[in-house]
Amino acid sequence: MEVVKSGQQHVQAAVENRGGGSAALEARADALLDFVELSRRALGQKQWSALNVQQQQELASTLKGLLRASYLSRLMKDGAGVPSQVKWGDEHIDGNEARVTSTVEALNDHFAVEYRLCRADESQPWRVYDVVTEEASLVDVYRDQFRKVIAEKGYSGLLETLKARRAKLERERAKS
Repeated sequence: MEVVKSGQQHVQAAVENRGGGSAALEARADALLDFVELSRRALGQKQWSALNVQQQQELASTLKGLLRASYLSRLMKDGAGVPSQVKWGDEHIDGNEARVTSTVEALNDHFAVEYRLCRADESQPWRVYDVVTEEASLVDVYRDQFRKVIAEKGYSGLLETLKARRAKLERERAKS
């Protein structure tokens, strides 16, 4: 619970400090989010295990860049998606997996947000690997997209597709 609350507060502060907020926001996201775990779960254990360490790192880095380009730049642009009020719900810990629930009020609407966290072992910090909003899991959405692209283009095609999406979003951000 404390990891998610603190992360949300840091994101809010970085967004409100637009002048130097982008670097602060990216640094906080890097500390809070486990891009390797997100990538592993989205790709699926069988596909992930078939990759060598360099390929695993490249996928995680590419997905990290894509998420930054799509979500963080949008937050920095106009604060879209930053909740005006968060009501924290329950936390559930099961070994090295955890869930934190919340209800967010934004744009005169309320919706549930669940954060899924993990850690390698008890000596490691909790990190978010999935966010579920309106019953849509970030991991599940990427898993579906990854499977479709891999079926059509293979793993290298998946990487090319993700890099192209990232580049397009970064070009659009640079124009605005």
